[in-house]
Amino acid sequence: MDGNLLVGCTEGYIVFEKKGGKSVFLVNPLTGHQLPYSISSWIKRYSRPRHDHIIMATDLPSKSNVLLAVSNDVDGWCEYQIYHSGIDGWITDIPDTKDWMDVVVFKNRFYVVTNEAQLGELRIEQLYLKFNWLVVKNTPLNVDSENLKLVVGNNQLFMVDFLAEEYLDIYKIDFDAMEWIKVDDLGDQALFLGGELGSAMRKPGKWGCPSNCVYFIKDSPPRCCLYSMEAKMIDDYPIEGNPTSSDQLCSLGWYYPDQCLKINYVESGIE
Repeated sequence: MDGNLLVGCTEGYIVFEKKGGKSVFLVNPLTGHQLPYSISSWIKRYSRPRHDHIIMATDLPSKSNVLLAVSNDVDGWCEYQIYHSGIDGWITDIPDTKDWMDVVVFKNRFYVVTNEAQLGELRIEQLYLKFNWLVVKNTPLNVDSENLKLVVGNNQLFMVDFLAEEYLDIYKIDFDAMEWIKVDDLGDQALFLGGELGSAMRKPGKWGCPSNCVYFIKDSPPRCCLYSMEAKMIDDYPIEGNPTSSDQLCSLGWYYPDQCLKINYVESGIE
């Protein structure tokens, strides 16, 4: 959308930040329904959004909707802001100096991962928010990766570290034992990575496509590459329409229409 910067996608809504960074809005691309929010960050940027991640949680016991906005500063500072409809306002905090590489919602809680594979949890209760760093056994050592992703699939939380043609490391967390378990086989699932709209784990067999692999979007040239569990490219497919402009390339990503059907009833509360 002209004059706005793409941040990502949450619950099937595309997230844009208005130039200047003082407001964001979520758009359902199928119905046009919009959720506007006023927001401001002390982190200054001029060529890209001030916010690295904006994630919404709606399926909460409190019946509230919560929006989490995360900004990583070039000096390593991380700022997060939370809009909670139960209090009709924003809460801002600067937890520490670790960059948050990715954020997801899993079982009514936000989870974040740093570039050093440290896992954090933000609990959402009625009018109550609490952030903690979790102690998880078997956390990968000596990790310093900007490629770390958190992916929710098959009712489990996964951490993925992928670099094409180099490595693919997948872990799932056992919350009872509080440990990461290495995953070498995805069965009938596949990972969908790359682009600006978020990562996912899906069953591609229903579309007649291979499973137990990685589908990865590249922008130079625009194409979808298929990688084995050993991070080796198996095949690649050109993206139809051959997007070439910077705006088109920045908006490449995976989109799942079924997700956006869940939050049409939500009102932003902030104009």
